[in-house]
Amino acid sequence: MRSRLLTAKGLLAGACFLWTAAPLLAQRQVIATSVPVTTSTSTAPAPSPRTSAVQLASYVPDPPAASQPMEPHTILPPTIASAERLPFVAPTSANPASAAIPATMLSVEVVGPERIQQEQPLAYEIVLRNRGTQTLAEIHVEQPMPDGVRVVRTEPPATAHSHRLLWDVPRLEVGGERRLKVEVNLGSVGELEVRPTATFASSGGWHTRVMRPPLSVELSADRTKVARGGTIHFTIRLANGGEEPIRHLKLYVTLPSGLHNPLGPKMVKVLDDLQPNETRTLTLEATGVETGTFRTPIRAQADLGVVAQAQLDAIVVEPTLSLNVEGPKRYQAGIDLDYRIEVANPTGFTARNVRLVQTLPPALVVVSASNGASLDKTQGSLVWSLSDLHAGERQTVLFRCQASQNGEWPLTTVALSQNLAEARVQTSLRSEETAALRLEVQTREERLTTGTETTYRLHVFNDGEAACSDLRLSAVVPDALTPLSAEGPSAGRIDRQRVIFARLTRMEGRSDGVYRLRMRARQTGKGILRIELTAENREPIVKEISIQVEGTAIPTLDSENANSFSGGMLR
Repeated sequence: MRSRLLTAKGLLAGACFLWTAAPLLAQRQVIATSVPVTTSTSTAPAPSPRTSAVQLASYVPDPPAASQPMEPHTILPPTIASAERLPFVAPTSANPASAAIPATMLSVEVVGPERIQQEQPLAYEIVLRNRGTQTLAEIHVEQPMPDGVRVVRTEPPATAHSHRLLWDVPRLEVGGERRLKVEVNLGSVGELEVRPTATFASSGGWHTRVMRPPLSVELSADRTKVARGGTIHFTIRLANGGEEPIRHLKLYVTLPSGLHNPLGPKMVKVLDDLQPNETRTLTLEATGVETGTFRTPIRAQADLGVVAQAQLDAIVVEPTLSLNVEGPKRYQAGIDLDYRIEVANPTGFTARNVRLVQTLPPALVVVSASNGASLDKTQGSLVWSLSDLHAGERQTVLFRCQASQNGEWPLTTVALSQNLAEARVQTSLRSEETAALRLEVQTREERLTTGTETTYRLHVFNDGEAACSDLRLSAVVPDALTPLSAEGPSAGRIDRQRVIFARLTRMEGRSDGVYRLRMRARQTGKGILRIELTAENREPIVKEISIQVEGTAIPTLDSENANSFSGGMLR
């Protein structure tokens, strides 16, 4: 009787269960997720880690569909299973829950004991799992290692670099797992914190192909700068880089206001079909009518929306003559200076009544000029009248001048025309800073008697603007005289009949120096006193003085009657 009662109660409970589960029978899908749980013991020695997972079940209803019949589903109660036995099911397109799982997902876990005994090696594992829907590639794992920790072994072998362990995993399939084992000796370290990092790349990736557009158009010109009234020749190049013909090709050209073509500012040209790998070239002429910068756009269009565009900037300037001046930029006073002036007409029409005007500063004196130039003294200029200069013609004039004084002077050359804008060239002429050495010799007596003394004064000048270096002065005394002393800006040395002054390193411009040579007449006779002055990069200056020594007394000249011999007089 009791067993029957229990059976009746069981049937009643089963009916209640089925009644309460009826809504669940209408569910269409069961989603199972697993959460890894790591457990370890605290006793020593620590056992190898054990990993378990708790599997939970949840139910997601489908939207109601009246026309869709209800199908029975099996309801799974919650269970507990180990992680090693749980199969990984890759989401599919038929599974609505796959939308919540990232395509690429890598989990990194560290499994190891919580405590170990002192001086006992520590063994742990870094577990990599691919929890996404795509294969992972180029996985790079780094594990920092603190100071004092010695690595005993790693499996697979790791690369040690700057207190870090490095692993490279080439590939990890969907649902795959990779374990990196590490065994270390902590030494005196009381605690070790393991925090590995990992980077990866998707194995699938994405790539694209860059293709050349089927239609290309290029615009070029023989010149991009032209004088007003000049012509620009445009070249248009069309090319089909595709594999199919380009049908019903049309070319649209729009000229800006500064360029003119007889066909008008907007032109359309209908072209034949452009076959694959075919290139076609067209030309277009335009005349510059306004000054400025103008952009010319072109557009090629064909069937199926094929379009190509290009543009080019052209500069139109006011027409002018071309002027070129050649001549020295530095000069020395008293030296002839030759100049050459060339005027050309690069425009497309004739330049009327061309004139050339060359201004001259007061320091320049005209020596000669070609082509019948006239000198305008009131304006200080040379003027050439060249009449007309046709398109493409050029003409050259010459003139020679000489500077009368040092300085820096502006030179302006102008080309004028009745119908073109003037052309102007501005240059300058500057005197060179050069050294100009000069030597003068002075004495009190022209004729000497035996036993008397005389002093020769050797005066050295630098009349130039630049300094002179490495000056050397020497003298050769005839046998009738005996050199007694030599003084000056540099010390003198007497070697028998030769007097040599020490080298003077530098003599500044516009300066001078005086040397003195004292001698005694020792015997009658006649001879030549030879004095030589040399300097760096200068021609030697030589002075020769004739000396007569007699035996009879000759009245001595006072200082007012002393003679001075310039460089040109002493021979």
